[in-house]
Amino acid sequence: MNKKNNSLPSIVTEFHDDEERELYGLVEGKDFLPDEIGEKRKRELEQDAQSMLGERRIGIRLPESDFVRIRKIAEQEGVTHEMLISSVLHKFVNGMVAYK
Repeated sequence: MNKKNNSLPSIVTEFHDDEERELYGLVEGKDFLPDEIGEKRKRELEQDAQSMLGERRIGIRLPESDFVRIRKIAEQEGVTHEMLISSVLHKFVNGMVAYK
């Protein structure tokens, strides 16, 4: 029986184009992230990603009755309560909703 060696060569010397060469360099380079990274590094990367998106995660405390009403309105609008709260706050800080 003929056994075939299916393993890839450890060093690739020929590339289809510059994009393939660059991708290979990124994946095989020393800065490539392994499958498992530490929790501290994971938090750093998540914070970096959030700052790149221009968004910040916050926690707020609301009376239960307000939260129930917000969830009901969000359900009627077909959005999540997080999206509804975010939208209302965005409109408020940009002067689209008047403060009484």
